[in-house]
Amino acid sequence: AMAELIFKDLSFEREKDKVRVNFLRLFYTYLEEVTLRKIAPFEVNKNSILFKDVSEHSARKKFEFLLFNSFKHLKNRLNNKTTVYIHQSSGIPLMGTNYFGLIDRGTNIIEVKPITSCNISCIFCSVDEGPGSRRRVDFIVEKDYILKELRKLVEFKGSSNIDAHINAQGEPTLYADMVELVRGIMSIKGIKTSSIDTNGLLLTKNWQGSQGKLGLGRQAPI
Repeated sequence: AMAELIFKDLSFEREKDKVRVNFLRLFYTYLEEVTLRKIAPFEVNKNSILFKDVSEHSARKKFEFLLFNSFKHLKNRLNNKTTVYIHQSSGIPLMGTNYFGLIDRGTNIIEVKPITSCNISCIFCSVDEGPGSRRRVDFIVEKDYILKELRKLVEFKGSSNIDAHINAQGEPTLYADMVELVRGIMSIKGIKTSSIDTNGLLLTKNWQGSQGKLGLGRQAPI
């Protein structure tokens, strides 16, 4: 039996006696080859890992257990900071902090913060982000978790004129799921517009061309 496990948000690279697991482009962790071999002999491809002589059910169950544990050591490749992945099963709420999640200040604007981290170090940065940051931990939030909690919040506010303002603690276009996030945001009943603050360095023609199709109302470089 052969078990090929294919992933959308993960890619794999062999490095000496380890396998590097890249997550949502910006983040990475490692799995020990000797530990993976305990599942079965294996091969890695860009977005998949192939186990030999084992059922898919068994391989997936054991691999996901190893992957879950490896995420305790997730790092940001821009600065090698420890990174916390906040997902629906993490037990971490999305409201109550200024760093990540959702912020409602009692207006028609809901701030959406899917990621911390930035690709440049501005001397005037008020949140100490960028390669020269002294902060020790970064955060990334699961797209579906944001959309689930945002939907609840919009319904609770009972308004049909909500602006979902993507105002990350850092640079939001580093978030690999940004296009899918905006698409999901604009599908929520009650949200009229979505806007984003960005330094503009990572904007491509494809991104700029897609913003209108996605319903992104304003794109304000800072």
